[in-house]
Amino acid sequence: MLERQKKAVIVTAADGGYFDLLNGMIQSVRRFDEWRDVAIVVFDVGFLPEQRAALERDGVRLIEPKWHFGLSDDVAKSYERAALVRFFIHDYLPEYDYSLWLDPDLWLQDSDVLERMLDGADKTGAAIAHESDRLYRFQGWLWAWNLKHKIVGSGLKNGLILMAKPSYNLGLYCLKADAPHWEPWRQRFERALGRTKRVTPYEQFAFNEVIHVDKIPTVELASSDNWICDRCPPVWDDQAGQFCRPEAPYPPLSILHLAGPAKNRTYEIALKGGGVRTMSLRFPVSNNGQGGVNGRQPPAVNRAAA
Repeated sequence: MLERQKKAVIVTAADGGYFDLLNGMIQSVRRFDEWRDVAIVVFDVGFLPEQRAALERDGVRLIEPKWHFGLSDDVAKSYERAALVRFFIHDYLPEYDYSLWLDPDLWLQDSDVLERMLDGADKTGAAIAHESDRLYRFQGWLWAWNLKHKIVGSGLKNGLILMAKPSYNLGLYCLKADAPHWEPWRQRFERALGRTKRVTPYEQFAFNEVIHVDKIPTVELASSDNWICDRCPPVWDDQAGQFCRPEAPYPPLSILHLAGPAKNRTYEIALKGGGVRTMSLRFPVSNNGQGGVNGRQPPAVNRAAA
């Protein structure tokens, strides 16, 4: 393990309903030799005792997050602590210089994306992936939902700025402990919380304000580093055993993000060589920590590291 990786921690939050997806994310990271020993911390917002025991046996550190911003069980839902904890990662984990947040419903095909996250954090303090891509299908309800909540949470002027700019997704990002983003992000979120009395989706929109309104330099990762599958299903390369961007020349995707219904459904996936196949997009969890995709060996894009 490289020295920089020893100073990094992979962080996420989940409850019992995400246990299988979480295991898939963890195994997809650990099958790469150089990331096998990376510290992984999961903020526990509702695991069953047997799930906690299984994660701890796998070397995962579990932390039960506190409430923040004056919220409590009396006024918010317990799982909302998973969003609030994002703002205070390095208060919980002061021993690490880098926090790499990976949502539990995504998984890696290529470990190089983690290096790009660290490189970005070294340059500006933060790296985050696009939520926008020209191949994503237009969803009218989602556009309207975004317009409503961006204006309600950020005000008319800033809300319209956010609507006009690319969106960035908090499913995948890296922040250094001393990044200049932390305090403006907290302040933007706290204003939105005061306006709306809601936690989500304002933690994400607040970070977009930091980028687009406060204009704090931030390294932008490509949408292929956080491919949101339900907005445009990937293509399957049978020969390479990996999912690809659905456009010639079909470059491999670094991360598949199973946001929304992609968590539990199957898709008619186009094959690179022609035809279609009914496939799940989940990372199959195994007992030996290797896993595979749709009955094949792990789709390790980074062959040198696999």
